[in-house]
Amino acid sequence: MANGYRPTDIRANSRAANIGASTTYYGKAFQITGEGSRNLRIEAFVGKVVAATGVTLDLETSSGEHIWASMSKAATSISSTTNKSVSAINTTTGAITATSHGFSVGDAVAVSATAVPTGLSDEAIYYVKTVADANTLTLAATPDGAIIVPTAAGTSVTITAVSLAKIQLNVEVAGDQADMPLQSIGRIAIATGAGDSVQLLKAKVTQPL
Repeated sequence: MANGYRPTDIRANSRAANIGASTTYYGKAFQITGEGSRNLRIEAFVGKVVAATGVTLDLETSSGEHIWASMSKAATSISSTTNKSVSAINTTTGAITATSHGFSVGDAVAVSATAVPTGLSDEAIYYVKTVADANTLTLAATPDGAIIVPTAAGTSVTITAVSLAKIQLNVEVAGDQADMPLQSIGRIAIATGAGDSVQLLKAKVTQPL
């Protein structure tokens, strides 16, 4: 077996998702490769989270036709986030006003809104580009990227620090199943309760090559 690790995007349809209340979001199935004890690392990057009842990230596995079982020992909770309300966006300079935002240059953030500002997306991770003062900042698509200047301010806009929910555990695979009809596969499950919501930006599994 080669050394190293392979990250795989495990979002459904390889897209970000805004997960509503009282539902379960299932990620894309991935093959658990190799044999023996496999060290899996599941990472879900989230923006705005409302955990009124309780949000959980779990790993499910299957070795048959669509028969899934939760690995309950892997489940982890996703906590509510602190979301900063945006009161103004300068469509000439890109300056965003959010009172006592608390962000620093280089912080990874997400944007959510009833109507997202034109030029931004609620499916992307952004980076704080400049911080003029405690109430004013700008965003970029990459840490070294140019300031994004929205052309419309949007409505009910919030900015949230991106947080990471993760699962790391060993999964036992009986024999090398790469060429067998019943392969060991996994998928993430994010479950929400009443009043909950999750802005899922990115999800990946990393396992040995």
